[in-house]
Amino acid sequence: MGRRQKGTAQRILDRQIERSLLKAMPELPRLFQSLAVQVENFDGSEPRTFLDRMEADLRPVGEKLRIREPRFRRLFASIFRKFTAKILIKAFVSQMITIAKESAISDNRYSLLLKLMHDSDQKVPFISLVAANAYAAGKAFCYYADHKAFFVAQSTAISYYKQAECASGEARAVLALEALAKTVELVYKPYLATLWFLSYVKVGKPLPKHVPDLGCMLGVILDRLPEYRGLVELDSVWMRNSAVHNEPDYVLGEDSLWMWDRSHCRKKVRVEDMMSMTAKMYVISTQTVQWVSCLYVFREVLQGTGLLDMVAECVAFEVAGKANELTEAESRMRAYAELLFEPLERFLQQ
Repeated sequence: MGRRQKGTAQRILDRQIERSLLKAMPELPRLFQSLAVQVENFDGSEPRTFLDRMEADLRPVGEKLRIREPRFRRLFASIFRKFTAKILIKAFVSQMITIAKESAISDNRYSLLLKLMHDSDQKVPFISLVAANAYAAGKAFCYYADHKAFFVAQSTAISYYKQAECASGEARAVLALEALAKTVELVYKPYLATLWFLSYVKVGKPLPKHVPDLGCMLGVILDRLPEYRGLVELDSVWMRNSAVHNEPDYVLGEDSLWMWDRSHCRKKVRVEDMMSMTAKMYVISTQTVQWVSCLYVFREVLQGTGLLDMVAECVAFEVAGKANELTEAESRMRAYAELLFEPLERFLQQ
């Protein structure tokens, strides 16, 4: 099938799915319009209230979907039987790879982060599958997978940053300090912990029993990953310490602040430079690392190992209603995945 034919088939499928969904749930367009307005107007200041409101709006839809699940399964099975399920699954993954790469590439640090993940995988295959979504706490892994908590953390940090952008003079400087401190504590710290974890994997050293403080963590990263210094902000930790522990010392007329901590002498820092560094930390720890992780999972794990072919085969059997073939395909995929991830499993059990 040529590119034009594939595009035509995809458009036909999209229209059929859209018509079927609207027929089954005509209230969806109005709901999505309402949700879009809420998202557009969200300023980050009340993240938990925002989440509660969104969940309340979506709960009735979820209940209807649950009740109508058998109907939807029959509906989509009927639609997909007209197309090749394997081709559609592979096309979807290919599209996700393109989206992830185009999104990640907006940050010129993305390729360096991806290279670190590849280098780490040379030591322990697929270790980045864990590190991209977790950070270590001693020998155990604490998954940063609480999406609500992560959303609240991002929202809190960006809220202070936006307030600083709207202010001026000393008020802007004080808010910039708060934005810096919140960004480091809430979103940059887990990111640094991920790099800290990968630094030990890459050099083949066992993890220590406890995660160190921010200063030690940054020191380990710089010591073990000198070629990846571009992934961290060298002044992030001591400037965070200054923002948290010192009273703001604003330099009138220069739009600067005196900053220092126990290991760094007083240094005059332009508020604009602090805002720029805060933005860079926020972007790499909340956006770039997420898109790079998606790219890694879809391209390296699914596509690169052949698992995608097995997943597509299972979907095709399920859509076709071939229960026996589906059971056999799932068994083969499970056995292959266990063999593939056996080194990673052994490492995690140390």
